[in-house]
Amino acid sequence: MSEKQNLRKILLLVLAGAAAVLLLVWWIAGDAFYTQKTASTPAEGETATGEITAEVSLAQTFVCETDWMTGIGLAGGNYEGLSSGALQLVLKGEDGTALAAVTAAPELFDTEGYHELRFAGPVSGVKGKHLLLEVTSPGTPPGQGVTLFYGSSIRIGRGSVPLQIPEEERLRISGVPTDGRLCFIAYGENGLWLGPHYFLVAGGVLLVLALVALWILRREAQGHATGFGNLVRAARKYRFLIRQLVQRDFKRKYRRSALGIVWSFLNPLLTMLVQYVVFSTLFRSSIEHYPVYLLSGIVLFNFFSEMTNSGMNSITDNASLITKVSVPKYIYPVTRVLSAAVNVMFSLIPLFLVAILTGLRPSWSWLLIVLGLVSLMAFSLGVVFVLATMMTYFRDTQFLWGVLSMIWMYLTPIFYPESIIPARLISLYHCNPLYQIITFVRTALIDGVSPAPRAYVILFLIGIVPLAAGAWIFHRKEQDLVLHL
Repeated sequence: MSEKQNLRKILLLVLAGAAAVLLLVWWIAGDAFYTQKTASTPAEGETATGEITAEVSLAQTFVCETDWMTGIGLAGGNYEGLSSGALQLVLKGEDGTALAAVTAAPELFDTEGYHELRFAGPVSGVKGKHLLLEVTSPGTPPGQGVTLFYGSSIRIGRGSVPLQIPEEERLRISGVPTDGRLCFIAYGENGLWLGPHYFLVAGGVLLVLALVALWILRREAQGHATGFGNLVRAARKYRFLIRQLVQRDFKRKYRRSALGIVWSFLNPLLTMLVQYVVFSTLFRSSIEHYPVYLLSGIVLFNFFSEMTNSGMNSITDNASLITKVSVPKYIYPVTRVLSAAVNVMFSLIPLFLVAILTGLRPSWSWLLIVLGLVSLMAFSLGVVFVLATMMTYFRDTQFLWGVLSMIWMYLTPIFYPESIIPARLISLYHCNPLYQIITFVRTALIDGVSPAPRAYVILFLIGIVPLAAGAWIFHRKEQDLVLHL
């Protein structure tokens, strides 16, 4: 097969692969692209309303922020199970018409936390409108009513932010206004633009890729080398070297080890057990499926750490080979990343086993984890290109990176929940690429659903932008690296 035919075949495979991925994502997550579930942030429970009896009623006006409302979440207490009266919740529109009603049994409040009370059907056409929530307990005698809470601030991360509550949105207890808002959660759904237009967007993506492929073929036919063409030729010409380097790096990791590759299973499991014993008493109650939450963070961060630590030394460790054999120098960082990728495949096996053993049911959404791993691999490769370049010029890079990676680990929610982060730092905290990737994977694995469409865009940008920037920096310095070995 000629070089041009080989390039044409690979471009067709890339287009076919992209089409297959887009179809697979639609098949797994198509429903999630039409609507997105939402939940309002409740006020902090600073003050008790007092028990709600036949003579007491609550009235809370609020502005609906969703296209459809599906239910209300309430938290309260029932005096250790002594309550006998059920709560009646009625949702009314701006004209006073009842839109939905639901009954909450008193035993619902035996446990702490918010409990969702779902309406018989979604309430539509209410976005941006003032709605009234009335809470009563007909026939309940004094001493046997449920108590709810209200407050004048909301919790964001580890801090609290005061609420500016308009007069008409203050909680009224039996007609008397308070200085706060009822602690309730408005559950709902918002319609998304992507769902009805998914295939139009997918077709646009494939069209752009097809145009780029045609441009590459035209440039190559005119005798002008392209970056993609160079990559294909290098992969074909040096495939034996690439295979040998990947095998060497993988085998060297377990050289003279009695258990060998078994450590790929044991290492994340043992790390999880240690951190579980240390942190479970602090965070287990606030994080569902904490073992899976913990192990998923460990596996992904270890993947990133292994790729960057080994890739950083890829040029300096192969100095004797680089000075004797003329091959593209980017092959060495790439093979280190590929070797780490092989290792993480084995680490995923105990992750899935722990997920199943702790009660999570396998779901098609688990396939979306591959997208998170690919994004993490591309992001790490971009970081590796920069670190490998810096390491060649400045050997102290390895020590600086050791400190930075440790700080990065503690800035990533591996063993703790996001809720402990101070409110003023939440926006900055979300800028952490590893936070976004780990959250994407946990949503698919633990929640068993597709992340929001926005998460896919973020995942793509996290992968492509650092990779392009790192490759550009490495290419600029590639010819000078040999002078500093």
